[in-house]
Amino acid sequence: MGGELVNRLPVSEGETAKADSPLHYPKFHEVEGYYIALGMTYEQFWDGDATMVRAYRKAHEIKKDLDNERAWLQGMYIYEALCDVSPLFNMNSKRGTKAHPYRTSPYEFKKPVVTVEDETNEQKEQMNKMLEKMNVFARLHNKKFAERGGEKNG
Repeated sequence: MGGELVNRLPVSEGETAKADSPLHYPKFHEVEGYYIALGMTYEQFWDGDATMVRAYRKAHEIKKDLDNERAWLQGMYIYEALCDVSPLFNMNSKRGTKAHPYRTSPYEFKKPVVTVEDETNEQKEQMNKMLEKMNVFARLHNKKFAERGGEKNG
């Protein structure tokens, strides 16, 4: 009885039931094209592991983010190039109208490697600077205290 109900679901208008699919799931048919556009095969979508769709969606999001970063980087290069040649378009400039030279290397996006020694040296320098500031503050405070007669009053 339950199988008959599932097999006899109506097909929505303009849609045909798949010949090789014994069951008709309208929602699956709606998203089938989306996942095939993401790179899944028909067999992977209908017969493969159901969790694959999650991986394809995640991969699609990653690809979109990478494409967005590439477009942004290209925009940075175009913007810089326009700024470099913009002096040529300023006809009222009394100074020379020379373009800035084109960048000799691409932007560097790698973060510099910081060693533990570098961090400890930085921390020591910061501590020394703070100690020097505290000493200056203490000297000024002691001087004001002495001028007010603080030594006599105890």
